[in-house]
This record gives sequence, C-alpha cells and structure tokens, in this order.
Amino acid sequence: MGETHTIGATSIDRDHELQRVEAALKRLEHGKFGHCLYCGDRIDLERLQHDPAIESCDTCEED
Repeated sequence: MGETHTIGATSIDRDHELQRVEAALKRLEHGKFGHCLYCGDRIDLERLQHDPAIESCDTCEED
C-alpha cells in the first residue's frame, strides 16, 4: 500500500513539473519568459539557469 502512495505522489510531482514547463514555454512564445509573474521585473539569469520554469524574481520568490 505504501508503494501505491509513493507512485501516486511521484505522478503528481511529474504532472506539476510538466505544467510548470508548459507555462514557461507559453511565456517564451508570448515574449514574457524571464520576467516575474508577480512584479514584472526580470528574473536573474542565475536563477533561470537553476530552474528555467521559475515564475518569480528573487524579491517575490513565490515559487
């Protein structure tokens, strides 16, 4: 029974990550990639390199 729970959690995590990546691709298509969703400022390049699907700048840190 514990394995089923672990597998379900992994599936949920994978779905969440896929949603984050798809959202980042949409931002790229609309010319908004690299900008914070909350304040509109540019996201630091180092932060984007660590997580290209990140949605917020250092100040907002909503991710």
